[in-house]
Formats: sequence, structure tokens, C-alpha cells
Amino acid sequence: MKMMSLIIWVAATACLAHTAAFAAEYKIDPVHSFALFKVKHMGASYVYGQFTAVGGTIAFDAANPEASSVEVTIRTESVTTHNVARDRHISGPDFFNVKEFPVLTFKSSSWKKAGENTYAVTGDFTLLGVKKTITATIEHVGNGTMRGKEIAGFHTVFSIDRSEFGMHYGIAPGGGGLGKDIEITVSVESIKQ
Repeated sequence: MKMMSLIIWVAATACLAHTAAFAAEYKIDPVHSFALFKVKHMGASYVYGQFTAVGGTIAFDAANPEASSVEVTIRTESVTTHNVARDRHISGPDFFNVKEFPVLTFKSSSWKKAGENTYAVTGDFTLLGVKKTITATIEHVGNGTMRGKEIAGFHTVFSIDRSEFGMHYGIAPGGGGLGKDIEITVSVESIKQ
């Protein structure tokens, strides 16, 4: 009987240790998450836009960042620049081509600690059906509770060269027209599952 109890205790302890090794699972809350972008216009100013449909999952372990992961999906038809004519244009084939490519995604392949509450996260960014490996610095903003559920926030700003994804419209020699570099800001609040 003592031997059986010992076996059960060892098995239970191993199970708990195995469970503790897993990162906490979070679901991105689209109501409190934002995806913004900016691009230079005519070499003189910036035009800003937003995607309003952001979703995905995050597995996060601050004690063992290498066990963390993130997958973000943004629906391109949710793009808005607060100008109907411009939104219609950038939704078409010259830019996001939302009918053929309804989502853009980022899926991490590695996390590495980069500083206090910051991580260098490498993964595949897919836009217009083209997949490129990028590294973004992600800040773990903090944790809290909302309606009795644990929440965690993450924030990143990174840039892409849109021409590498086949988006060439408006790029002019000498910096006129529309810039080829797009700065993207993603700020998410996620709910622990």
C-alpha cells in the first residue's frame, strides 16, 4: 500500500512539474487591441491607418521566455484611414488586395529576453501571400484583472519594406510619392484562458 501511494505521489509530482513548464495561454481581446500603421506621404508627412479586427493567441512564461509564443491574425478588410475614397483604394489590388488576401499574420518561432520586460521575438510575417522572417521587440506592458479574469498586455513597434511583399504602388525615386517603409504598431490586451 505504501509503495502504491509513493508511485501515485511521484506521478502526481511529475505531472505538476510538467504542467508548470508550460506557458500560460492567453487569447487576444479584439476590443482592447490595436494595430496601427504609418507611411510617409510625398516626403513631407505621415499618413496613418488602422486595422480594427485583431485576434490571436499568446503563450507567455516570464520565467522561461523561450517557452513563449504568439500568433496574431489581422483581417485586412478592417483597414481604415478615416477617408472613404482612400480606404477603397488601399483595400484594392494596389495595396492590401483584401479580396484575395483577407488576412495578414505573424507567427513566432522564437522568444529571447532582450531587457527588463522586453523580448526579441522572431517569426514569420505574412502579407499579400508573401512570408518573411522578421524580429520585433515586444514589451510585456503588465498584468491585471478584468471582470475576475487575468489579463496581460503586450506592445511592439516594427517596420517592414512593403516592396518586399510585392506592394510597389506609389514608390517614387528620390522619396516622393508614398514611402516603401511602413511602421507598424501592435498593442494587445489578452485574456488568460
